[in-house]
Amino acid sequence: VHDIYFEKYWDKCRCDDLPAGVDLVVFDAAVNSGPNRSIRWLQAAVRVAQDGIIGRNTLAAVRNELPEVIVAVHLDTREAFLTELSTFRTFGKGWLNRLASVEHEASAMIESAAKPVDVKRYYKIDNSDLAILKSMLLENIEDIIDNAIEELKERSL
Repeated sequence: VHDIYFEKYWDKCRCDDLPAGVDLVVFDAAVNSGPNRSIRWLQAAVRVAQDGIIGRNTLAAVRNELPEVIVAVHLDTREAFLTELSTFRTFGKGWLNRLASVEHEASAMIESAAKPVDVKRYYKIDNSDLAILKSMLLENIEDIIDNAIEELKERSL
């Protein structure tokens, strides 16, 4: 099943090339409404031709738009589509709950991707390591300054 989802939906929608959060929204819509429709909703959200193919133009437009905006427009378009289905009265509440859940998770992914990495915690650097790194950087800076001064002196002679 994993391979089917990956090949038929994730890869088809080029989710690896999409920002965090946007990838989830596009993938989830692809699984539930088809990749072509999900891609067209993405293209509508970033205001490019809706040809159902994610290419250079779509990816460039995605990079030039805030992920939050793409997610909101994509989900709004999806909700409008769902509410027009004849089976909405029967399944609509569940579908809208799913959209709310996807929106919540996508927002968390966007927020997480936007936070700077705490280098100390990520690399498990303690204060003594930081002191060593600072010392090494200062030595390198001093060497660069000394070399620049020597070069300027030689030029002026």
